[in-house]
Amino acid sequence: LQDVNEEYGLFDAAIVFAPVEQVTDTAIKSIKKGGIVVIATVGNIPNFLAFEEKTVRGTLIGSRKDMEDVIKISDEHKLKVVTESFPLEQANEVLARLKNSEIDARAVLIP
Repeated sequence: LQDVNEEYGLFDAAIVFAPVEQVTDTAIKSIKKGGIVVIATVGNIPNFLAFEEKTVRGTLIGSRKDMEDVIKISDEHKLKVVTESFPLEQANEVLARLKNSEIDARAVLIP
């Protein structure tokens, strides 16, 4: 988080796809006062101070079409998606690492 904040500053918004409390906490800490965090997974929301004026909203992942729209929007606006790629054969190991918050990005499995 410190490296991201130093390079980019605080964000207006963040979207959480990982069902890990630490990821949600990081998202809340990474947005500006008045910012919004959208949680697109099931999980706990860590405590944060109300005077920070941050909004936390929840939504579950939409349809395949919704995801296509998200990808299109991110491409059009040149949003940087932080990913880490792994061979498909490591899927079980990658899942375990995600559950243990050992991966700081979206994990992408490559066949």
